[in-house]
Amino acid sequence: VIEHPWSIPDDLRDRLDLESGRDRGRIYRLAPPGFQPPKPPRLEGASTDRLVAALENPNSWWRETAQRLLVQRKDSASAPLLRALAEGSQSALGRLHALWTLEGLSAITEGDVLHALDDDSPGVRENAVKVAELHLVDSPRIIDRLLRAAGDAEIRVRFQTALTLGFSADPRVSRALASVLVHDRVDGWVVTAVLSSAADRSHEIIALALADDAFAGSSEGGDALRRLALVVGARNKPVEINHTLAAMTALTPAAGSMSLLFGLGEGLKRHRLTIRQTAPPEASSLIGKLFSDAYSVAVNRKRRPGDREPAIRLIGLDDFVHSRRVLSDLLDMHEPQEVQRAAIATLVPIDDAAVATMLLDRWSSFTPLVRADALQALASYKSRILPLLAAIEAHKVDPRDIPTSRRNGFLHSTDKQISSRAERIFAVDPSTSRKEVIARYLPASRMKGDATAGHKVYEFICITCHRLGEQGFDVGPNLAMVRLWSPEQLIVNILDPTREVAPAFTEYTVELANGESLTGIIADETPAAITLKAAGGVTRTLARPDISKITSSRLSLMPEGLESNLTAQQLADLISYLRAGQ
Repeated sequence: VIEHPWSIPDDLRDRLDLESGRDRGRIYRLAPPGFQPPKPPRLEGASTDRLVAALENPNSWWRETAQRLLVQRKDSASAPLLRALAEGSQSALGRLHALWTLEGLSAITEGDVLHALDDDSPGVRENAVKVAELHLVDSPRIIDRLLRAAGDAEIRVRFQTALTLGFSADPRVSRALASVLVHDRVDGWVVTAVLSSAADRSHEIIALALADDAFAGSSEGGDALRRLALVVGARNKPVEINHTLAAMTALTPAAGSMSLLFGLGEGLKRHRLTIRQTAPPEASSLIGKLFSDAYSVAVNRKRRPGDREPAIRLIGLDDFVHSRRVLSDLLDMHEPQEVQRAAIATLVPIDDAAVATMLLDRWSSFTPLVRADALQALASYKSRILPLLAAIEAHKVDPRDIPTSRRNGFLHSTDKQISSRAERIFAVDPSTSRKEVIARYLPASRMKGDATAGHKVYEFICITCHRLGEQGFDVGPNLAMVRLWSPEQLIVNILDPTREVAPAFTEYTVELANGESLTGIIADETPAAITLKAAGGVTRTLARPDISKITSSRLSLMPEGLESNLTAQQLADLISYLRAGQ
């Protein structure tokens, strides 16, 4: 059995012996008849000469073992032999191993590194850059040669050079990184390498890269400029911000200016600042024009939603006093769903009481997908939860619109005002259990369902988190896998989603240092950040320093209580649609 138990329906799993074969062991080796394995090689007693010669062996085991033994022995007498191999071997792999063995013995010289940086083999040059990284402080000549490596003919060498130059404080590094960025802007890995080394020189790289008009006007260049400007904004140093804005003022391609404005705004937002608040007077005219252009695009219903969305995100970086009316208008029911969702996403981080009012005033007109986004925005800050609860009490919002997982969050809030109010609103009959609910709806398994009607039910309660065919979002499991499930099993999983939850689909709540609270599944994580995915496929990457708390509810992101919006016939229709696998 190669499937995980979670992917096997209960009714099939009950008929399988998942432990079968446990006592049989594993296949360790396959060999042809009469095969006699050769004697294993022995190098532990080999001479230094033999070990150095083995560094050229085409078999990697010989090379790596020889290098390990040479380093372990700390035999300084091997250095001349290794140096001769590094300079004269016909094997690029031999020269590479000789270089690293010299480094491992602490016997490497400036001349060794410089010679390897000029090697004919790109692989050796790439590794030479890595070795050079360990000796930047001691050798101005190595720095000079590394700066030239930024123009190497091989992209892997340029990539490693961009990474390594980040360890140097030499003022010439900015120009070298800018040249790599301009030359390799279409390669995401190289761009990331440049960004990793940019840090306190991002503003200088921006100005230098903008000298290339083709770069500034390209989509790849615009993305790189945005990411560099984000670093400048996040550092929030007036000298760097003014340097970047001065470069913007002298810029001709509008695309580059918008990208820089966007990046600066995103970075400054981390300090609760806006570009208008920080810009010097000489840049105010340009900034005003760029925002004006963004407002014009955002409200233009003749433009495609895909063109309007970036403009909507950009105006969210403006002072709220300027953007409030436009963002409110973009929530109108006559706007495309994509535009409404972009407007809500823009409103989420804006810490103003008016945001809750704007969303609740439009609540009744929101479609399910937009409503899910609006609920996420309202539940993100404690200051918005009380207005939401008040709207439920005033019957502006139906309590059935609030998933059980959200209700639990309100009920267990550390804010007593929120928890006590939620207890009054979401009081439930404690005798009601999932088992009773399932028993009540099991007759739907024997009812004749209409797949066409079931498609509408899917769009109403499932589409925000589950993909089926070309529709939906990959937040929960793909529903293509349930086509062969029995109606009874589908009813159990729909009405009791927390009965069996795979770790990948467990709900998490992430609280940020700025007071924002987000809920979703952890879609990805790195040492520096986590990516949270919520209903509707909305993702948010959060830097770990910005996170104050992460909590797992141990529940499924899929809420309990879906039956409050379903009749037995609608459930039968949904089952028919899911089993059709369309």
